[in-house]
Amino acid sequence: GENSFLITPSTMAWLPLLIVSSSFMGSFSQFLLNQPTSVSGSLGGTIRISCTTSSGTIGSGDSSWYQQKPGNPPKVLIYADSSRPSGIPARVSGSVENSRTS
Repeated sequence: GENSFLITPSTMAWLPLLIVSSSFMGSFSQFLLNQPTSVSGSLGGTIRISCTTSSGTIGSGDSSWYQQKPGNPPKVLIYADSSRPSGIPARVSGSVENSRTS
């Protein structure tokens, strides 16, 4: 499966990002995740970071996106596919489409 995550160039300082899928068919499971090593875009445009799994499907509510800067713990940007914690701007969004997360 694959998921994608949208950010605007003004949020590029949020990179790097990590996606973690915490459950699969009702039980804890691990996926081998594939995502690009870098993304680029033009000012004012939209950047989509996709993540695919090598096996299985990413179910509804299973994906979260994190930001981790060197020397700091991971920070939740998106949880349950598209929900944002307090303090994360609306220009940061997540989605799952046909078992793809972005």
